[in-house]
Amino acid sequence: MAVSWTTSLVSAGADVSVGADSTLEITLDGHHAVYHLHRSLRSPRPAEVSAVDVPSLLQVPRVSTRVAAALARSGWSFATTDGAALLRFPDGFTWATESSNRPERVDACPRWSCGMSRVVHAILSSAHQTPPTQTALAKLAGVTQARVSTIVRDLARAGLVGTERGRPLVTNRDRLVHEWLKRRRFDPIVTYWSTTSDLASALDTALKRLPAPIIVSGDVAADADAPHRRPAQLLVLTQAGSLAGPGMLPVLSADEANVVLEVTDDPVVAAEAHDTEWRGRTFLAADPLQVLWDLAAAAGTDAAQAADHWRTHVVRGPR
Repeated sequence: MAVSWTTSLVSAGADVSVGADSTLEITLDGHHAVYHLHRSLRSPRPAEVSAVDVPSLLQVPRVSTRVAAALARSGWSFATTDGAALLRFPDGFTWATESSNRPERVDACPRWSCGMSRVVHAILSSAHQTPPTQTALAKLAGVTQARVSTIVRDLARAGLVGTERGRPLVTNRDRLVHEWLKRRRFDPIVTYWSTTSDLASALDTALKRLPAPIIVSGDVAADADAPHRRPAQLLVLTQAGSLAGPGMLPVLSADEANVVLEVTDDPVVAAEAHDTEWRGRTFLAADPLQVLWDLAAAAGTDAAQAADHWRTHVVRGPR
């Protein structure tokens, strides 16, 4: 698994904070920048790259060497889901991951686009209800109806869904969940934290320190709904913010962290969250599929067992 660019950045000693106004503030070795953050579901073509006159960072699933060169020439910083990043600071300092100049990686099992990943997530989330219209899926996933139509057609051709008047029908939920876990593209900005407090107190800190909406996933969300093991890690999703402050120490990897912060603008994650309670706290919990995704990616020797237990809950669906 590729190391995320934010993990590489924090390991280099950087402070990272995402603003509610789509900005990303980074301080590294005395160099400081506030980037205008632009997220896209696809990489631009070289001819589409225009010059910028303020610090700007483009986050995309991946870039080719030609696009990376075009972005650098035009004053852009960039980061990719696969761990490549090139950051240009206003004082002329440049920081890059080792993979920033490598060509695109070709996966043995190609991942879906962000748009397709979101549409499949939306289809699975509504699979126990009346099959959603393509218009509803487009609104939920933040893509065009034409894109949804293409995705549904491709899924049907692959035998992953059936259709009824253009609406996707989940005929084998287990198989579609399996493909989604294997092929999903999800690109949050991830930072890892350690605290000596218990997870309930860490949740209190997150709820106070981060702007709403704050969505809890992973261990804690699973324990709130279907207790199986003692939660080892708090995972929080939000659209902006940082956990920096008293009691929270940034660390380099998930193995060292008992708190994980993921900043994402994925509209399906936000739309499918629901109210729940855990240890006397009321908060938004991620939908079962997002919880499964985060359990499967969690650190710890029994993480796989927890994910398998939760997957039975997800595939079975609501009781």
